[in-house]
Order: sequence, then structure tokens, then C-alpha cells
Amino acid sequence: ATYYYSDSVAATIYPLLLDARLQHYDLIWLAMVGVTDLYMHGRMSERKYNVQVTQLSEWLKDLEGDGDSSAGSSNVTLVQDFKFMAHRHWSVYESMYHSTYVATRLGIWRRRGKEMLDTMLAKMGVPLSECHQKYACMSSGAKRQLRDRVEKWAPTFGLEHVIFTSFEKRSGYTKSLSAADAVLTTTGLLDHTSNRERGVVSGAASEAERFGLGAGWEHNFWEAYESLSCSDWDQVEKGIENAIELQKAIVRQGAWLLDNRTIVHTGPFRYAVLNDSADQHRFTHPLTLLKLALFLLDTIKRGPKPIVLCALNEERNSYLIVGGSRGKNDFGVSFNRAARSTGARIRQHTFDGSIVELQREDLTKFIEYLHSGMA
Repeated sequence: ATYYYSDSVAATIYPLLLDARLQHYDLIWLAMVGVTDLYMHGRMSERKYNVQVTQLSEWLKDLEGDGDSSAGSSNVTLVQDFKFMAHRHWSVYESMYHSTYVATRLGIWRRRGKEMLDTMLAKMGVPLSECHQKYACMSSGAKRQLRDRVEKWAPTFGLEHVIFTSFEKRSGYTKSLSAADAVLTTTGLLDHTSNRERGVVSGAASEAERFGLGAGWEHNFWEAYESLSCSDWDQVEKGIENAIELQKAIVRQGAWLLDNRTIVHTGPFRYAVLNDSADQHRFTHPLTLLKLALFLLDTIKRGPKPIVLCALNEERNSYLIVGGSRGKNDFGVSFNRAARSTGARIRQHTFDGSIVELQREDLTKFIEYLHSGMA
């Protein structure tokens, strides 16, 4: 069957909590993060996202109007945010350079793309010295003017929708986290390879390996879970730092695949095989490989073809395969049909059928059948 993505579970449950009079700022924050996660990972359209944001905003207003002390303190607000990569946590220049939204539209890894970014910043009147230092160190005046200047000049460079409506949660008097950065924190902690490679106790490690998720998956999960409360800011920063390193790898790998013309465009879908990347270990995680697929889909604008990425895992003698598309995703049924017809050995570790693990020597016949079966 064709795969579609449902609404965020946290957002689906929240109306039930309202009926039970169990509404709370911490719980509506989880719904906001859940909706933002689907939007950032291409699993929710912009139109549907805006509908969901409107509903969340109404629930937030109701919560603020109730004045119920049992719902916690009012620490969540509606904000206008940038589609820059964690711009509050490093420099504005680096966050724009590595943002999927900006990088794919400007072709940032090429000289012309970099020149366009430099020109945009110059027209905005933001000194390069300010752009290259950490956002926290920028002058208060530059921070205040940033949104108006981006709003004015971004459309000139094809970045019409670089500002979007989102939410922000305050932690204490000086800390705040946007919903987009909360998504980056949790995925950064979940995807952190050094944790998985570090291993856990032998029994748990063997169980984790059975699922193909690496030895530290349970440790990663609980770190990501705990970060959602924003109570441990060091944990939040660690997740953001991990996410930044992953995004750098995605931009590097995407640029390499595009510049070296290693993506095969013939047939009903595009595909590429990652065998010896310097960041190979990162792309043996499903979510990271999916992000790379979405990056490439945003960059390649020649028609609506989906893409298949295959990343070699030397230790497991297998390929992690992700089928990426915008909108409905037919790869789940196609992968299973190809496996049955060719005898290729696949394993599915998640509920998403468009992500499978394939035995290394079965790759050629698997891809060949996909080409003929989906034509």
C-alpha cells in the first residue's frame, strides 16, 4: 500500500486531555514539537502545518485565558521563526549556509551560491563581522533588525518562505528554545553515533544489534526524551551541537553527490549509492539518510521523481535503503515486492516501510527490479 504520514500523536492526544481537563503548558509544548517535527522532515505539507499551528495557537490562548495554576506557568509563546539551521546556537552565516531551505535554493556549495549569500547579507546591511560571530554575541540592534531585513531581501533571492510561524518555550529567565530547535535537539541526541558505538551492557547491546539500531540506541532514546522538558540545558545544547554536526555532513555529502554527478536519474526514480563517504558512519542511521534524501529532493528540481539512497554498513555487511518522496510514498510496497520477486534479503526495523536494511550482495538485483517494477 501507499504510505502516508498521520498527524502528530502528541497533537492528536491533546484534545483528549482537554476533555479530561488535564491541559498543561508542558503537554501543549509536546504537541507543538510533534507537529514541527513532521513539517521539518517533509511528512506534513505547509498548508496542513499552518492549519495545525492555528489550532495549537487557539489551544494556547484558551490555556492562557483559563488562568488555571495547575496547568503550570505560561512559558510558551507564538513566534515568527527563520528556516535557518539553529541560528540562535551558532553564527547566522553558518546557520544560513547549512540550512536545507537556503542551501538547496542557492546551491550554497558552489561559488555562485556562496556569492549570492554574501550579496544578500550585504544588501541586508548586516556586517560580516556580526554574521560570523555567535548569535548570542551579536549586538542587540543587529538582532532586532534581522527579521525585518530578512523579510525585505529574502524574496529577491528566491527565499520567499524563509520566515514561518512557530512556537518558543522559555526556560528560566534567560533561556528559550524554539520548537524547531527542540526537534533538532531530540533528533541530534537520537542520531548521535558515538553513543551507539560506545555500547551499553552486553545483554542490551545484543538486543539493540538485533534491531539494527546500534549498541547505544536505548541510551540515546532516554537522553532525547529527557531533553523535551528543557530542564537540563546542557543536554539541550549537546543535542543541538550533535544536530549541527549532522547537518554539516548532510550538506557536504549532498554537495559531493551533486557535483560528482553520482546520482542516477534514469528510470522512474533517482538513486545513489554511498560506499566510502568520509561521513559513512552517520548515514547508516535511518533519519540521517532520510534527511539527506530530502536535501537532494529540494535541490534537484527537474520533475517530481522520488529518490532512493543506499548507504553501506561495512560492519553489518548490508545497505540501509531509504526511499524519499514529497507527498505519498510508494516505496514500502515496492521494496517488499522487489524482495519477494528477487529473493533479496531485507529487514524492516521501523513502522516506515520505505526504510529497509538489505543484504549487501543483493543490492544490484534489488535496484534492477525496482527500476522495472516501478516503471
